Amino acid sequence: VRDPAAIDFVTTDSVSFSKVTQQVVSGSISGDFGALFELPGGPIGFALGAEYRRERSRFDPDPAISAGLTWAGAVQPASGGFTVKEAFGELNVPLLKEMPFAHLLSFGAAIRFSDYSTIGNTTTWKVDGVYAPVRDISFRATYSQAVRAPNIAELFAPASSSYNFIVDPCDTAETNNGTANRAANCATLLTALGVDPTTFSPSGTPQASVFTEGLAGGNVNLSDEAARTWTAGVVLRPSFLPGFSLSADWYDIKIRDAINTPAAEELAELCVDQPTIDNQFCPGITRDPDTGYIIGFNVKPDNVAGFRTAGLDLTLAYRLRTASLGTFNISLVGNYLDRLEFVASPGATLDSDRGQQYIPKYSGGFDLN
Repeated sequence: VRDPAAIDFVTTDSVSFSKVTQQVVSGSISGDFGALFELPGGPIGFALGAEYRRERSRFDPDPAISAGLTWAGAVQPASGGFTVKEAFGELNVPLLKEMPFAHLLSFGAAIRFSDYSTIGNTTTWKVDGVYAPVRDISFRATYSQAVRAPNIAELFAPASSSYNFIVDPCDTAETNNGTANRAANCATLLTALGVDPTTFSPSGTPQASVFTEGLAGGNVNLSDEAARTWTAGVVLRPSFLPGFSLSADWYDIKIRDAINTPAAEELAELCVDQPTIDNQFCPGITRDPDTGYIIGFNVKPDNVAGFRTAGLDLTLAYRLRTASLGTFNISLVGNYLDRLEFVASPGATLDSDRGQQYIPKYSGGFDLN
């Protein structure tokens, strides 16, 4: 028999409101120096500009959600914003064009200065070049620094309730599943609480193996993350095979002070997998002072040490025109992932994700139209 009161208890219609606004004022000017001088490849091109942006975001959850009456926990209202002032400049320098052994030789450069109300000043820049000895083949390379400022949610999201199942990394069954530091760090942590680390086994205790309630929110102390990137590649467009092109580019990206939000389980592991327990992760885990069991957590984004990835992007395309059957477009896009690494904090053990689920060493896609 269906009890209407029971159905009303487990089903709730809720209405939450989100509002995101962006105001932009920008201006730019572009042109070349052809009226003054030209290089053998043509006039130097330029662009200059400035921009002002004002970003605002607000989220008002349904009263039932903010009161914690749903499975998601008590999600609190959130709001925040920032402003940014920017100035930028770009140059394109065509050195040579349509000359022997230099069908094209050009260089480019760009720079952008930004002033954020939240994190201060940042600088983004790049230099690049293209060299085509003949029309059929060209080589290209780029070296750049990209910057990402923390977004509104990462900075200003209030601490809201969250529930997670945490396998305690200090359980005697788990101490050998982490870094070489885990066992010693767990012993130090548990001994300080008066708990024997050699017999610590919360996995066998019902009250320690249920969902743990904690908090998840933003971090107003975040700073920007910066990536240094270099790429080098080749593009083939053989004149004897019209409609065919092949491009291959090697990329190498290093991100320092990357913003990362660990899950509660990862937070517990990061706490004891570092060189010492004096790190930015351990304060986010709360343990019972009598039993040593994890009884709470506080998950938030942080500027961790870094990410690095490298690999090869490959694109093959062929357009075949026929007299009676129309045009066929064939494309093959592939990637070889050479590395995908994460270091949780300076001095921590490197974590390689290549080959893990959803992160294959080789990937590709074929398309025919």
